[in-house]
Amino acid sequence: MKESANSSSARPRPWTRLPKLALTFAICVLAATSCATGVPATRDPPPTSRPPPPPPPPLQANQRATCPPLPLPESDRALVLLANHDQVTALYHGCAAQNEALRLAADEWMTTAWRWYCGAVQSMGLAADGCREK
Repeated sequence: MKESANSSSARPRPWTRLPKLALTFAICVLAATSCATGVPATRDPPPTSRPPPPPPPPLQANQRATCPPLPLPESDRALVLLANHDQVTALYHGCAAQNEALRLAADEWMTTAWRWYCGAVQSMGLAADGCREK
């Protein structure tokens, strides 16, 4: 009989395993639900300041050049004054053509760069009140 008494006490009792199973179950539930909780991702708020204006248009070297100084006549003789007048007229027309090329380049920049810039600012959701499109 001693053997049967020892064998029955060596068997684990079902209620002694219950706390271990409950603890394991609780840990698994907590681990599974910990991924579902947390702070949701948020977007950065748009900047409160206005966006900077676009950069100035790139200019060619001849458009940056200043007009040359006008030559002075060497004497007051009619032929010398007439030749000087021709030189001054040629310089004037060259400078006028240079200024017209600069004006056309600035107009082209206004129509393309501002349109692109304002579209980009509006697509980012920023205030585009200062945008001007031509």
